[in-house]
Amino acid sequence: MANTYKLLSSVILTGTSSGITFNNIPQTYTDLVLVPNLRMTGGVLTTVTANSSSISMIRIRANSSGPTLDAGTGTDLLLISQYDSRVANTFGNGYVYITNYARNGNTKTVTTNTVEGNTNTDYGAWASGGATTTTNPITSLTFTPQGNYVAGSEIYLYGVFNADVSSAPATPTIGTATATGPTTATVAFTEVSNAASYTATSSPGSITATGATSPLSITGLTTDTAYTFTVKSNNPFGSSANSAASNSITPTAAAFDSIASFTVGAGGSSEINFTSIPSTYQSLQIRIMSLTTTSPGDGINARFNSDSGSNYSTHGIYGNQDGVGGFGAASDAINYFGFWNSSTYPIVSIIDIPNYANTNVYKTTKCMSGSDRNGQGIYYFFSGAWKNTSAITSIKIYPNSGTFAQGASFALYGIRGA
Repeated sequence: MANTYKLLSSVILTGTSSGITFNNIPQTYTDLVLVPNLRMTGGVLTTVTANSSSISMIRIRANSSGPTLDAGTGTDLLLISQYDSRVANTFGNGYVYITNYARNGNTKTVTTNTVEGNTNTDYGAWASGGATTTTNPITSLTFTPQGNYVAGSEIYLYGVFNADVSSAPATPTIGTATATGPTTATVAFTEVSNAASYTATSSPGSITATGATSPLSITGLTTDTAYTFTVKSNNPFGSSANSAASNSITPTAAAFDSIASFTVGAGGSSEINFTSIPSTYQSLQIRIMSLTTTSPGDGINARFNSDSGSNYSTHGIYGNQDGVGGFGAASDAINYFGFWNSSTYPIVSIIDIPNYANTNVYKTTKCMSGSDRNGQGIYYFFSGAWKNTSAITSIKIYPNSGTFAQGASFALYGIRGA
């Protein structure tokens, strides 16, 4: 497939310069190509930084003496420029290729081929490869010589689009906007062919976000303000019309919604079950005040999605008013939601379950639990895991022995926002 190249910027020096910088590089292309033709005082090496961050590299050189491998400094990609004390009026030249420069979240690979003259009859060719240390989209590139670039030095910057196109792309179809925090949201859409990037714009505020794929993440929104979004596609030849507006969303600060609660009545209860838990929250929180019919010292356990297997684990630390403490790990069949249960002194526990609806990760729990412990007082902190990637849709809570006594209470909350 043919590529589309477009000249974005060029620098041609009429005097000396201590460096050349390209700023505000547009994000609508697939790759970048730079074509340098350089001559300098003070040496032959030019360092290149992306967004002021270094580029790790390795290079190989070949001339009349044969090839040599050079790992370089390991911090900056080294290009070759002609040294002014060598062949008169000769410039070192070549190209620099940077892939996926506009993509967020990954390093960018860089390759170079350059040539410079050692004498009138001996020229050296250099090939380099490396990667940026920055994972942000590249918006600026700086070339810095060992000395100064002399008049006549030049660099051309091209944007590369991975299709042979001659017109703006089609308009994407809007999808669903979702508030992901008090000031953030994602906007989904159907991608189109021949688009290099997409831009989402909020209403009100005209806050934008640009990226290569759906969904786009938008930051800088105002809490408790209703927003809709449109999306347009971009390529080197222009941008499409805006899509239709999305659904309206209102980013909110972290807030608790009551999902369900139980208070144990006369006769007690052997277990408490929360079922049909919605998957629309970021986290769950359970608050427990537990009384049981057992002797002091027993605990409360939990199971998710009716899974009674051994793929649970709990680690904990504790301390009491006498300064006595300890730590330990429970067996793989235990997922503690509190300890030191009794019929006289209740356990009070707060349990957080983050990412409970995420189907890509195991589920973790955090439990803070305290009890009077027959007048002595004790505090527990547990961290637990359910080694399963399923979304949690039901939770069973039960005492390790006995039953929950009258007056025990359990409340399940969904946490929105941050």
